Parts: sequence; structure tokens; C-alpha cells
Amino acid sequence: MNLDKKFHISKAQNNEEFYEKYKLSETEFVDWAATVLFYVCVHYVDAVLCADINLTSYQQQPENHFARNKAVSQCLKLKGIAPSYLNLYQRSLDARYKQLAFPSNFLATLETNDYQPVRELIRNQLGLT
Repeated sequence: MNLDKKFHISKAQNNEEFYEKYKLSETEFVDWAATVLFYVCVHYVDAVLCADINLTSYQQQPENHFARNKAVSQCLKLKGIAPSYLNLYQRSLDARYKQLAFPSNFLATLETNDYQPVRELIRNQLGLT
């Protein structure tokens, strides 16, 4: 396991701990909770990308969300969760930059339909249980 992979796993786990410690699944600050879920997945995705020797160095170390989103769609290990990851990305943009009234079940649906599948697949690939 290289240092970058360890770093990204550590950041993902730190963000997960933050989400749990502050009970963000129950918060009224849905925009922040959705953003935290997305950033958990960003770091798990980066842990997979940086260790994938079949990718170019640009794909292994994406410099921005656009490059990462493209790499997720091209990485064989991540293709199965690409739609869910890209939805987390879009919902985090909505939460941060749009004045939306999120429905009461927004966060629970996001967790179940997108966050959990991304998290579980990547943690399994990384050997984290």
C-alpha cells in the first residue's frame, strides 16, 4: 500500500467518523451532510485510482473533480459505481451551490441508493471490512 493510498483511506475514514460523531444522518443541515458523504467517497475513489497501474498518471492523481469524474468512468474497478458516484457529486453541487429545498427523505435516499453502494464496493476492493 503506497502512501497516497493510505492518506486517502485515512481521510475517507476521518470524514466517516465526522459524519457519525455529529449524527449528520439526523441533521437539519442536509446540504452539509450530503457534502460530507460525497467527500468520503472522493477519498475512497482516490485511494483506488492512485493504486491502479492500468491508469495514466493524470487519472491516478486527478487534479480536479472533472478529471476525477472522467477517471471514475474509465477505471474498470470503479465502472460499476460510476453512476452512483456521479450522482453524489451532482447532489453535493446542488447542496453547495443551489438554493434547493431538499425533500425530507433526501439524505436517507442518497445514503441508501448512492453512498452505501460506492462505499461498500470500494472498501471491499481495498480490503477494508
